[in-house]
Amino acid sequence: MAQPNTAIPAPGTKVPQTSPLLRMPREMLMWIALCVDGDNKSTDLLHLALTHSKLRRLASESLVRNPILPIHTIPRYMETLSAHSGWARQITVLTIKDDKRSNKKPLEPSTSTLDACRELIKAVWRNEHENPEKMLILFDEELKSTDFWYFLLFGVLRNLAELSLKVTPDYISPTQRSLYSGPKLGGGPKRGSRKLVAFRCWVQRRFSERLERLSVTATLPHDVEQDNFPYLGIYHFKNIRSLTVTCDILFKPTPTWSPYLHFGHLPLQNVLPDKLEKLQIFCNHKICPWKFLDEMNRAFELGQFSGIKRIQLFFDLPRRSLARDIVCPTEPARTSKIYIDEIKIFELLEKLSLVEHVSVQTLFPKPGTLEQPRLDSSSYQEGCLVREIRSDEILGSISPGGILRVQAHAAKETKWAPIYENPPRGVRR
Repeated sequence: MAQPNTAIPAPGTKVPQTSPLLRMPREMLMWIALCVDGDNKSTDLLHLALTHSKLRRLASESLVRNPILPIHTIPRYMETLSAHSGWARQITVLTIKDDKRSNKKPLEPSTSTLDACRELIKAVWRNEHENPEKMLILFDEELKSTDFWYFLLFGVLRNLAELSLKVTPDYISPTQRSLYSGPKLGGGPKRGSRKLVAFRCWVQRRFSERLERLSVTATLPHDVEQDNFPYLGIYHFKNIRSLTVTCDILFKPTPTWSPYLHFGHLPLQNVLPDKLEKLQIFCNHKICPWKFLDEMNRAFELGQFSGIKRIQLFFDLPRRSLARDIVCPTEPARTSKIYIDEIKIFELLEKLSLVEHVSVQTLFPKPGTLEQPRLDSSSYQEGCLVREIRSDEILGSISPGGILRVQAHAAKETKWAPIYENPPRGVRR
């Protein structure tokens, strides 16, 4: 058995300063680089892998396999896949970012990119024992259509199981509408030639069967009414287990005070898939999903959505601030977002806590993270909103009658409702 070299270097000999990490076996280094997949926090490790000669190709493959794509980069991304046709079958996670550039200009891919995409279409369609000729004809007809490139990408990535859509409020393309707003909400593919519509329907049918995790995040300006923004309706994605959304797509903001509009008063069967197990909702201080949760509670009472195991609510206000706003709101506009159809938030949260198969968690910003992006779940920590509402400090901000009602509800003697000295318009005393 060969003995390790323990010789002491002679004086003056230059010893290369190698990072202890890089002295590990090559197989171990490859395993570490593969762990970069899906971990946005490992930027240092990713940069190390990209600069190391043994790991550069593996790290590059890791980036391609878990891409974050602006829409206008889809043709170039498919060109990369064409050079490594086997990678397309391994891609299971995809993030697509909307951008103003894609919404304003048609895509104009280069000749080399188009040639590479044609080869990729041939390879993928033949691997699936399908005839690529019709697909190539359609490809040549729809080269500059952003919607076509969207669906072509989903047609190429046959094993995609997780999709994240980051939408901007400037423009909602028909493709985006059809992805997370089902046919009952007017989101089915309709525009384009008969062949293009047929292709979209075929891709969406195949795509909806295999998708298991979906994230749709969109931040809308609350001072402008978004009449054309589609409501969430992903009931047609039958196998989705995990859903992450922002309140902006559950509700429609209004520029003036009014009872908060629900998501179209559609039955939840037209909004959520039957097999859903985990629901995450990111809220802001102007939009809270109380009406939606009330509908969920009614569905649970009827025995619907029995597969849901966890509901997580992420608020962008500190726990105490939100509790104070709920118990004693100071702004009529904010009040209108909280009290809809006389829903009692305190009572609603307690009802949900009694549902046996569901765990409802309320999460709030960690100290020092209020300025961070509100869609980063790592900047939140769990806190009990009901317990905060019951706290002495919050009760001290209510009128004596309000204190008695909250305490009585906590003792299970009566129902709780907020008391207002000067109730906002539309809210009864």
